Amino acid sequence: KQWYQRRVRGEEVASVGYRYRKWELSGGITLVARTEVDAVLQEGDKESFIAIHALNEYDPKLQGIDYRKKIDSGGAVLATEVKNNGNKIARWTAQALLSGAESINIGFICRTNPKDSFSHQILRTRFYNTKLFLPQIGLNVKNMWAILKYFINLCMQQPQGKYVLL
Repeated sequence: KQWYQRRVRGEEVASVGYRYRKWELSGGITLVARTEVDAVLQEGDKESFIAIHALNEYDPKLQGIDYRKKIDSGGAVLATEVKNNGNKIARWTAQALLSGAESINIGFICRTNPKDSFSHQILRTRFYNTKLFLPQIGLNVKNMWAILKYFINLCMQQPQGKYVLL
């Protein structure tokens, strides 16, 4: 209700919701992160957070799959996107997991006219349970935390100062 009141008063509302999360890692390290959620689904007293993303069809001839023809054939479009854009989808899934989003809503988008970069249409949206989606895309949560822990240990070995990771 608070966001609605702000909208009525003409105040700008954030495009995403922020959740601050805290994890206790081994070695006495506490990690605090600001995560993003795109939507909240409220069913009775229960709230579930949702991450929303879009996969844009590039050029069907180069991409190897025509969204319009294959969108209804189960996971063919998603499988092709995981193959071609695995890092992006893994990042989305990891972000959803860290934010506590129970599901990811992926929209499959194509251009209305291939030469018009401004006009698009949503062919379909699908909800995926975040935890069940992890093995489908080959994302291992233990490896994800191990990589983070490696970088934290690397930084902790450095002398006090300011650093930029590239």
